[in-house]
Amino acid sequence: MNDHILLGLINIGVAVVMIIVSIPLIRGKVKMNKFYGMRIPKAFESEDNWYKINAYGGRCFLKWGIVLAAVGGAIFFLPLNTAEPPNGLLIHVLALAPVLVLLPCIIQILVYARKVS
Repeated sequence: MNDHILLGLINIGVAVVMIIVSIPLIRGKVKMNKFYGMRIPKAFESEDNWYKINAYGGRCFLKWGIVLAAVGGAIFFLPLNTAEPPNGLLIHVLALAPVLVLLPCIIQILVYARKVS
């Protein structure tokens, strides 16, 4: 299997997990717990905060999961050749795509949580 195909599948796999995890959060089906959800201190202050922050976090995970899936799908169509130096940086960026997608997602959730009363 080519490296870029594996890279695309990994990005799509992470995206699918993000999307699947987001749905119960968006729908408010996850009760306050210490294992699943947006486990930040502000969310544990009240049940109302828990559901607001988790619904928002779920929407962020869904949105950024779709972005990551699109990146993963685009990888299949990019002419990536690891032997050519110009592609080296692009391949590294694409390999870090899950992290590069999770960081803004987490920042958005933390910013939103500061506004929740």
